[in-house]
Amino acid sequence: NAEYMGALVHSRMTDKDPPSRVPPVVTRSSRKIGQITASIFAYDSVPAEDIDFALQSKPFETWVSDMGDNERMGVSEVTIQFVSFKKGQRKSAESVEFVKISAIVKWDEDRLKPESVKTIPGICVLRGPSLSILVVIPTETQYYTLLSIVPRVAVAENALPEIPRGYFDNEGYFCGDTADSIDRIFQTRIHETETTDLTSLTYGHENGIYLSGGGCDETARLCCYRWNKMSDEDLKELQECISQGSDAKQFRLVPLNDLWRQTPDCRSLSALALFKRLDKLKMVA
Repeated sequence: NAEYMGALVHSRMTDKDPPSRVPPVVTRSSRKIGQITASIFAYDSVPAEDIDFALQSKPFETWVSDMGDNERMGVSEVTIQFVSFKKGQRKSAESVEFVKISAIVKWDEDRLKPESVKTIPGICVLRGPSLSILVVIPTETQYYTLLSIVPRVAVAENALPEIPRGYFDNEGYFCGDTADSIDRIFQTRIHETETTDLTSLTYGHENGIYLSGGGCDETARLCCYRWNKMSDEDLKELQECISQGSDAKQFRLVPLNDLWRQTPDCRSLSALALFKRLDKLKMVA
């Protein structure tokens, strides 16, 4: 149980544990994570105000809660390495975009064998959930879908095709740069009630899929938005509308059956796989 794990983790802390704080650090506080009181440190390059906001942010609080519920993992130490805030917003706990941490974590590989407790890598980027929407356009002959073509610095791509990415605002409307372009070009505002949550239908929760569980907590909630059925003539007009758009964001209409070779984006491919399976089971409206 959690109490046993906490005692076990404490008893097996040794000087051989990998340091989580190589640069100069300052001691900030401590935090109860499950049954263990973990020490909180931070790089001295991180402003004290940023650290306080990070510790109050939803990504960090969610991680602490999830780790506290895990009876086979024990966190003894967390170091805040970097805090990023959403562009154009005043610094606050709510505007924290992501927090990079390094933690000392013990994992009980086999509960029946005390010697099985080991230290596992604890470098994490905490940024929380995201949202992508697979737009499905029925025509007289087949399904089409909409890809946004965007530059992605992290992978040095000038034009990465991906299904539209954004978020639902407090009123339920799909928002973000891509959503704004869809609204301007196609005069279409996507509302959450008009979508089908593919990940929720598949897994029974809204957490979405894990994108890179080895180092980041980010999940992608994948939804499907079914456009009204179009004639071939309407589809041609839509394609012309796309080609004439002057937005920085560009779009591409592709047959849904060809999506798998149009993009290496994992959100797009995952959404396609879930849609295909759920549609076959007649679970997608």
